[in-house]
Amino acid sequence: LPIYSENLMYSVIQEILSDKLFSSIGCAVHVSLATLIRDYSQLTKEETRYARNLSTHVDFLMFYKMDKLPILAIEVDGTSFHRPGSQQSIRDEKKNRILEKCGIPLLRLRTDGSNEKEKIRAALKECENQRQIIDTFVNSVYVFDDRVVLNFNFTDDAKTVTREEVLGSSAVDNAPPNVRPFT
Repeated sequence: LPIYSENLMYSVIQEILSDKLFSSIGCAVHVSLATLIRDYSQLTKEETRYARNLSTHVDFLMFYKMDKLPILAIEVDGTSFHRPGSQQSIRDEKKNRILEKCGIPLLRLRTDGSNEKEKIRAALKECENQRQIIDTFVNSVYVFDDRVVLNFNFTDDAKTVTREEVLGSSAVDNAPPNVRPFT
C-alpha cells in the first residue's frame, strides 16, 4: 500500500507542478536525509545518527529548479504503519525534529486523508510567498570571512550593489561603536 499511495501522490504532485504558478519548482523522490542535510551541528547525536542513515529519506522533496534549494518535504503516512506509539511514529517524530531544525518545512499526508491536492498547493503557496518577500526586500548578500553584508531594496528602482562596491565601501568603518555595558 505505501508504494501504491506514493505513486498516486506523485501523480498529484506532477499535476500541481504543471500549473504555471509552480513552474519554478521541481520534485525529487526518496531523497536521503544524508544528502539533504549539510549542517549537523543543531542535531543531537541520536538525530545525527538517524539522519546519516542512508535509508532515512523523505518521500518527496520539492525544490527550486534554479538553485536546487529545498522548499518542502512531503511524507505519505500509511494509517496502520504510522499509528501512534508504533516504532515508525517514533522515527516520524525524529524526522520532524530534524527537518524543523534544518529549516525545511514538512507536510505529512495520511493515506486515509482527503483534500491532499489543496493541502500541497497551500503549502507550496506559503513557501513561494516567503521567498517573494525575501526577493522583494533583499537586494544582495555577500559572505566574507569576517562579515556578512546584506543589501536591502529601499526604492522601486533598486540597483544591485556589486561586490566591488561593498569592498570599497566605508560601511565597516562607519559601523556603530562597540558599546560596553556599565559595570
